[in-house]
Amino acid sequence: MNFYIQMSYVKEEVRFLKTLQKTYWSSNHNKWISKATADNLEKLQLRYHFFDDIRYNKIKNIILQVEAPYKVNLYYMPQSMEEICVKIEGQNSNHEIIKRVSNRRYDKSDKRWIVPKDQKLIDWIKTEYSADGAMVYDKLVKKGKSYKKVKNHLILL
Repeated sequence: MNFYIQMSYVKEEVRFLKTLQKTYWSSNHNKWISKATADNLEKLQLRYHFFDDIRYNKIKNIILQVEAPYKVNLYYMPQSMEEICVKIEGQNSNHEIIKRVSNRRYDKSDKRWIVPKDQKLIDWIKTEYSADGAMVYDKLVKKGKSYKKVKNHLILL
């Protein structure tokens, strides 16, 4: 995903383009090529006003879906296998689903939710977030596997 920018040579504009992330001159295309990031899009829009608001927002949403996809990670806390961590992140992430869980708490320092270890609850969280469009990553230990702590690291047996 790149932006292709064609313009006359103006020193000030070239200097500006060089401030954008991963931007370079392509002699093959005879254009400037800039990585399509939300930050680059915003800077280009502020300077050149290429897009109307509707088109700008559509492009930004597409970029953010790639840069910051909506995902939910389920994993154990190293200190306790009795609780599950649920980390929700990305564009359009929805925290309202996890807020429907009783006995949940938020760990502000690690930006994750802590919920009781309960298979029905885990299945419900996975189903609800999948239906909401999130990529759900179940990093919980599967049946028949266990961990032991060795020098502050977890080793899969």
